[in-house]
Amino acid sequence: MRKKRVMSLLLISAMTAALAAGCGKSGGGEGGGESSGGSSDGGEKVTLTVLAGQSTTDAGIEDMIDEALAEKYPNIELEWECVDWGNDFQPKMQQYMQSGLPDIMIGKAQDVATYAPQGVLGEIDSEYLDRGLDAARENVTIDGKTYGMVYNALYQGVYYNKKMFADNNWKVPKTLDELQAIIDDCKAKKITPFASHMVDTWSIGNVTMQFMMNDVFNKEAG
Repeated sequence: MRKKRVMSLLLISAMTAALAAGCGKSGGGEGGGESSGGSSDGGEKVTLTVLAGQSTTDAGIEDMIDEALAEKYPNIELEWECVDWGNDFQPKMQQYMQSGLPDIMIGKAQDVATYAPQGVLGEIDSEYLDRGLDAARENVTIDGKTYGMVYNALYQGVYYNKKMFADNNWKVPKTLDELQAIIDDCKAKKITPFASHMVDTWSIGNVTMQFMMNDVFNKEAG
């Protein structure tokens, strides 16, 4: 048996391609996983361990990856450990840094800034960098080296009731002052200006953070 580490913070759309490249190599160097015997397509059987830090929108993605992997690379098997990114991912990383890291870690882009300087992440082969957007790669690149592949991004916004806007002669606000004027008018008319499910507390923080960041970064330094 041989074991070769792929300590890259892979974020998934290019993950299967990266794994295939690693498994196709023989001998030393960067590659992937633990091999044993053969597979139905004649390739070497490879098992890779994955630590996946998940948010509420990520649950079940491991099943999608396994299905796609089985179809294209049946000789590769992933052993998943899925944890909550907010509460458990960082403690797990600290634990595994002492005992031995998984082959693949899936987290958030900011994890690259945390762990790449510690020398525990492998650089993504340049052959696969064009599989993702250049803009997405910026936050997982340090000193010209890319340590992750971004597979999704979350966009947030506000839906508004067009009929309510028309009935109250409101125009879509373009500034915070215009938004505040609508909020004040809503309050005067006993209308709740904003509503959200707010099931997860982080969604409240995201909304308020964006308003704060706009207020800070849209102003010129004094």
